[in-house]
Amino acid sequence: MPRDIVVQPLTEEAFGQFGRIIEGVFPCMLDDLAGLIASNAGQRVALPKTCTIDLDGLTRAIVVEIIEPCRDFRLTKMEYHLRGEEMVWCDSDCIAFAGPRVRNWQAPLEQYLGEMTALYVKRGTRLVYRPGALHYVPLIVGEQPSIVRFIKPLEIEESGTFTRKWGIPDEEQPRIVL
Repeated sequence: MPRDIVVQPLTEEAFGQFGRIIEGVFPCMLDDLAGLIASNAGQRVALPKTCTIDLDGLTRAIVVEIIEPCRDFRLTKMEYHLRGEEMVWCDSDCIAFAGPRVRNWQAPLEQYLGEMTALYVKRGTRLVYRPGALHYVPLIVGEQPSIVRFIKPLEIEESGTFTRKWGIPDEEQPRIVL
């Protein structure tokens, strides 16, 4: 039987074990890509290799998606990356998921369902997930689709070999309570 996950406000204390929060302006060309995003509405947009950014000595891939507002607040998938941080932010308020760092990458991810947290994130706030921290694409709150931006290590986007995803079976999907 699935459990409910009550949404908490985003605070440094609530998110600190999963990563860090970046407030304010972040220098990135993603904020200037409205035309490209609009021409690919409803699709995941993997930007050309020229759309990378160097952070902390690592080249990062930039991915942009337009995501529809959520109507059924449930946690349906989880993922983590073995190497490198992932940054994500939305143009609308959203609910972000965070979970503990995966301790055994070969173990079933079901064991972590009871440790997942849901956080209410205000528009434009950037979340940076630590390597190994469980997370997934945020749920969009409101009535309009939102542009969601991801910055992740380039090798993750090109090969996927350092990412592990898990689709949660319907009967196990926790409901998200606002």
